[in-house]
Amino acid sequence: MASRKKVFLIKNGRAVSFVYLPENSSERFRQAAAELVRICWKATGVKIPIRHQVKPTEKLTRIEFSVRPARRKKMKLPPDDTFWIFCQKDKLEISVTREETLPLALARFLEETVQARWFFPGKLGQDIPERKETFVLPGKKRFYPSFTWRSLSWKDASVFRDWQEKNGLFPFPVNRGHAYTEILPRKLFGTHPEFFSLICGKRRVNPSQMCYQAPGIVELSCRYIEQVLEKNPELVAVSLCPNDVDYFCECAGCQKGEKPTRYYDYFVHQPPYGYGGPGSAAHLSERVFRFTNKVAEKMKEKYPDKYLLVYAYGCYNHPPEGMKISDNVIIWLTSTCLGWWNKKRRKLDIERLKAWRKVARNIVIFEALSNQAWPELPRIAPALVADSLKTYHRYGIQGFYSQMFGDFGTNLPNYYLATRFLWNARASYRKEWSVFLKRCFGPAASQVGKYWKILSAAWKKLIADGTLEGARSIINPHYEYLQLVRLYPEETIEKVRTCLQKAREISGQGIYRQRVEMLEKGWRYTELTLKAVKECLALEDLNFPPFYFAPWLAPDYDFRFYKILVRGMDKRVVIHALKRAISAWEEREKFVRSCKGKHILSQTLLERNRRFDPRPVLKKMLQIAQEWKNLSAKAGNINQKGGEV
Repeated sequence: MASRKKVFLIKNGRAVSFVYLPENSSERFRQAAAELVRICWKATGVKIPIRHQVKPTEKLTRIEFSVRPARRKKMKLPPDDTFWIFCQKDKLEISVTREETLPLALARFLEETVQARWFFPGKLGQDIPERKETFVLPGKKRFYPSFTWRSLSWKDASVFRDWQEKNGLFPFPVNRGHAYTEILPRKLFGTHPEFFSLICGKRRVNPSQMCYQAPGIVELSCRYIEQVLEKNPELVAVSLCPNDVDYFCECAGCQKGEKPTRYYDYFVHQPPYGYGGPGSAAHLSERVFRFTNKVAEKMKEKYPDKYLLVYAYGCYNHPPEGMKISDNVIIWLTSTCLGWWNKKRRKLDIERLKAWRKVARNIVIFEALSNQAWPELPRIAPALVADSLKTYHRYGIQGFYSQMFGDFGTNLPNYYLATRFLWNARASYRKEWSVFLKRCFGPAASQVGKYWKILSAAWKKLIADGTLEGARSIINPHYEYLQLVRLYPEETIEKVRTCLQKAREISGQGIYRQRVEMLEKGWRYTELTLKAVKECLALEDLNFPPFYFAPWLAPDYDFRFYKILVRGMDKRVVIHALKRAISAWEEREKFVRSCKGKHILSQTLLERNRRFDPRPVLKKMLQIAQEWKNLSAKAGNINQKGGEV
């Protein structure tokens, strides 16, 4: 295009523009101005000046930021993250609807002008190609996201907040997830036990849900919502999600009038309706959303612009029959696109989504691209991420949230591709994937692509034919470490090593080499975990019970049974096997600590109480085995001397 049609910011090695920043500008405006100057300087070696006043006679392009509040759109959830870039001969304006989106608007502007990208958090994750000049084409351009709510996050999200904002990710404007424990604190049980679930003829507290038919329970819930909004008026929604347990009330009032739900998950072969025994339930959507509608109608009068947010999850993950969901309720629908290589699962998930669309206006997705139950190991499926987001957008889904623990060394492509399609669900997967590989890994792109293709094929093989134990184990496997051994056999491990070795050899000595090394460390963690698991499997070959595959059972392991078991075993063999297992887990632990703060593994996940660590149990077993060995040795010495035991 002819140069006269370009509005230059930097030309012929000098700045032909300046950033106009009034003295009373907010901190966000100041940060945006400084970031614009920094990125352009990194790309061209030229600094664009920041000025607090405009000189009328100066013929330079003025760059400025502005806020233009958006109009409330019917049928759309707030907030509106649309922004505009206005460009004339002597003025460039980046205009946002709220200050929080300035980092996003600036990042998109820089992506267009200097091709900047932010693949993962930290300096290592940013890519700013060198260039001699920067320019913008005149005109007005509008940018708007495919999804209103876009979030990949977890409790340690602050350490990569900058990366999130530049990629258009923001926390959901809601107070929390599961909320019944907030509405019904334990101390309330003493005065109002009737608010809590009736289980096997007795009221129960923690774990428990609530009795939806208890007099005053609706009013109590409304007071809770009012208190949350008084303290946090900026929130768009308040959670009214049930607790993350079953234990739904079994009183006659709660069960009255319930109907079997037509929509249920054939994949896990659950019954269409009924209680699975004390404290458990299946498909109780009617009662949950009947109660939700009651609270929503009461809150609508006082807070017409606020919403209630409720999971569609577990035994209430399918739409209720015979009722519509109130328009001031947002359904947070749980889904698992990483299982979509199984065609039956994909079909069922989409059928469930379509059924929800018939009864609810506002739906957002709760995904599990990373999950605490699958210990940060590679589950590479960028094609499924793109497919699912395109599908959600096609069916009018307004928001998307996924757990993300910062494990970029193992699951980087899932996260980065998610950010791209959350902003533009119409993008080309092949193009986005190709640009990502070439820009992030340079000469090593082909080998890194093969590496991820191998891992993706391994996951696909385990998922496609349904051999993974139970549909739920895709996100919450009871035997996750056993599945890991099945997922990555020796043949796959050798292929992965070869790809990463070749990638390192051809990546050079610069930033591409460092990024490949980050992937190598992610895979090193995987191999160390595999090694430790296999050592535990060797214990099972010695007739040890498989305690180590259920993290929540390990602290309660029955050592009395083990003491009986070990008496009849070769103590030297047992001790040797236990030492090998402990050593393998210690080696893994040491490596995990070395990755702290490097965005390779999630420290929050690995340091949580739910983390799987069999070392205490293994060490206790070793102690018992050594004691029995010593006793046997003493007994042998006594027998040799002719004494009695």
